[in-house]
Amino acid sequence: MTIDIMKTVEFSRRDHILKEAAGIIRTQGYAGASMRDIANAVGIEVSSLYNHIKSKHDILASICFSIGEEYIQGLDAILSNTLDCRQKIEAIISLHISLAAAHKDSMQVFEEEWKHLRDDDLSRFRSMRAYYERQLLGFFAENIQAGHLRESSPEIALYTFLSSLKWLNFYFKDNKKKNADIIRHHLVQILCDGLIKETKRTIVS
Repeated sequence: MTIDIMKTVEFSRRDHILKEAAGIIRTQGYAGASMRDIANAVGIEVSSLYNHIKSKHDILASICFSIGEEYIQGLDAILSNTLDCRQKIEAIISLHISLAAAHKDSMQVFEEEWKHLRDDDLSRFRSMRAYYERQLLGFFAENIQAGHLRESSPEIALYTFLSSLKWLNFYFKDNKKKNADIIRHHLVQILCDGLIKETKRTIVS
């Protein structure tokens, strides 16, 4: 077996472990999940698990950093594109939907269990989250100032926008067959155009 093939097999096994571990941690919580639970889900002995994973904390950090990096890479690609303001908002919404749909268990671990990270890993996670929010804040501030968005507080726009997408991280696990394109259509409509339907006003002379 060549070195490249061995590396591929190792990454494949590690990815499988992380996927199974995400499911265990999602249902039992980080504190309640054990390495034995994870080993049983993977189908190997606990001692063999440590050939691929350093610790339970290593699993949590790997899941959180992997999701965080996908968010950051996706957002940076969108913001550096030549799309107009509305197109970028639509693309950011699509990014959140795509990640939530693709990483059902891992996304809930990322959202709820990150608080169990420690030391440098906790600092790194907070830095990643701060970077994402800072990039989005700059986007909203720039487009409010340019007149592409309604006059409002960039901070309120940022947190309202992110709060409106947060539920996606929990939605797809129990709604596997839900069409992501339909969700995207409704989210774009609500976030870009608002909830109130425009009606023609009758002018009384």
